[in-house]
Amino acid sequence: MAPTRLTVILVGQTGNGKSATGNSLLGRDAFVARRSLKSVTERCRVRCATLDADDEPIVPGDPVAIDDDAGAMRRPSTVLRVVDTPGTCDSGALLEDNLKHISAFLRGEEKPGPDDDEDDEADAGGEGLHALVLVLSAATRFTQEEAVALERLVQRLGEGVMRHSMAVFTRAGELTADDIDLDEFMESAPLTLRQLLKRMGHHADGTHPVCVENIPTDGSSRSITARAPLLTAVRSLVASVAGEKKCDVNHASYDARALAAASKAADADPSTAALAMLDRLKQQIASGPMAAGIGGSDDPQRRAMAEAAMRAFGDLQAQFAARAGLPVHSPVVPDVGAAQGAFGGVFGGSVAGDGIDRVTDREFTRWDDSYGGLPMGLNRSRDGRMDWIVLEGAGDVHPDTACSFNCTFSDPGIQHLRLQVPPECKGGNTAVCDLPPDMYPPGMEPGRFRSSGRFTHQGGGFVNITATVPEGTNPADAPAVTFHSPMFLQGPCYYKPKRNTVTDDDWVEEGVYKCVLAPCSDYCAELDEKYAKRRRLDGPEVVCMLRGVKPGDAVDVSAIVSEMSTRFELQGGSMSLRACSFSTLIDQDSFAVDGVLDVTPLVEMSFKADEPKPEGTTVTVHRGHEWPWKRGEPGKSLKDLLHRR
Repeated sequence: MAPTRLTVILVGQTGNGKSATGNSLLGRDAFVARRSLKSVTERCRVRCATLDADDEPIVPGDPVAIDDDAGAMRRPSTVLRVVDTPGTCDSGALLEDNLKHISAFLRGEEKPGPDDDEDDEADAGGEGLHALVLVLSAATRFTQEEAVALERLVQRLGEGVMRHSMAVFTRAGELTADDIDLDEFMESAPLTLRQLLKRMGHHADGTHPVCVENIPTDGSSRSITARAPLLTAVRSLVASVAGEKKCDVNHASYDARALAAASKAADADPSTAALAMLDRLKQQIASGPMAAGIGGSDDPQRRAMAEAAMRAFGDLQAQFAARAGLPVHSPVVPDVGAAQGAFGGVFGGSVAGDGIDRVTDREFTRWDDSYGGLPMGLNRSRDGRMDWIVLEGAGDVHPDTACSFNCTFSDPGIQHLRLQVPPECKGGNTAVCDLPPDMYPPGMEPGRFRSSGRFTHQGGGFVNITATVPEGTNPADAPAVTFHSPMFLQGPCYYKPKRNTVTDDDWVEEGVYKCVLAPCSDYCAELDEKYAKRRRLDGPEVVCMLRGVKPGDAVDVSAIVSEMSTRFELQGGSMSLRACSFSTLIDQDSFAVDGVLDVTPLVEMSFKADEPKPEGTTVTVHRGHEWPWKRGEPGKSLKDLLHRR
């Protein structure tokens, strides 16, 4: 009977003991393993071992040997291939380069390391993998950097690889020495790690990671302290996959075709190329001449470049943290010389108290483009234009705004962007124009919206995202709600929080808690009846961050997408709302905003094309743009507009 073939891939952060774990599995020192601040393994390396029925190694080149104790033939039972990979948080190489190399090696498109010719089957790539083993250390903290790097690895290999995955803790002897059992140890694990384990095939049912000791100090053999428990877990994982696939163990692998499809999808994702570029930029910032720009260079231009680059890197890293449901830290926003309000870290430098006089009780006022009155003074391409803009109450566009509005029209049409204050945050169902300025607490604006990156609305219909306060709650307690990309909503759907109150389990950092939104079947008046019955309940959960809340506080965040053809995406950066309702309404095609859009509601914008523009039109707003109301232009009141009709 032919021996079983198992391919085990070891991944994890530099210094966690991947190479030592590989040596324990193989029963010999096949990989170089030593403590180092830099990864000892710079390329994928593969070693093979032939194991007998007791999982004891048979000397390479001697497929049949005599068992001295039993006097019987020791026959090969398992051919074990172990692949050691570069560290996911390597201190020297660029992460994206390592991820591409790992994927290409597993697909058989790259050769192993230069010294891997000692094993006859060391270059047998393209077999995929039976088990992906995440090697963690019981002696070091699991960091967000490590979690994000692993999420990027999953994107490169494909989410399907998680069914073939498991985790192992090295340096288990230190737990024993400190008299800590595994249950107690796992209770102290960060939420990020526990969520990651739930996605792994071996741990989906709550099974704890395996603990191994690769360097036993009590005289035990590493075959007992490491190889036996790890191989048992690997075989259990592979057997469960084989049972699901109804195949033998040899074919229960994550194969090269799945790896190739995932790699192709990763290459097509714009964030992958951006992250690769920013990996290099981050390395240059940390080690090159621009590094001084972060710490206090006297050159303001170099300092601004460094801070902007680090902010962009943080925004893109946040994409993967949000995808994994990890704690997300707001990207650093450079000080632009303005006083920072309570939520300045979310909404940037343009906040209440920045020295800019604001109108808080403006009646409905509309300013038209040159076609209807006063020019907006905006840059346009391909005859796109902002048809008009409406302000009401405290509505204003902040000087930080620097963005482009991109619209496509198959036929002449209009597309709308509307930001308003929900009734609950006005102290009741009071029209904004009737609201006295002193209703808002000192220092608090009635609402705020800021996006940094790109969001798109495709396929017609409307999208509405609201961050408000429950009825009867003080509007001053409205939290700042931040969504990080990637965020995908496909209509028709209605998203609400899975929990209506903040709990200790939602804690991320001081003053920050996460909130998980999920599709629901609750009644939603905004959804047309014909779509409500066909509402999507299988959409992905969406994670947002709440700032300015505490355990026990009620939360009220929701998202609505109206039609089956409607799709909303946050494709880069983040979107923050406070006491604000954001909505887009388009008749056809697509509407997108790139850059920074920073407003206080109520603001409504309308974009128009008088003829088909399938190639798209663009309206650009530069930072510090002087809007008509800033120039003292009066605009048109609702009474004026009604009189014209």
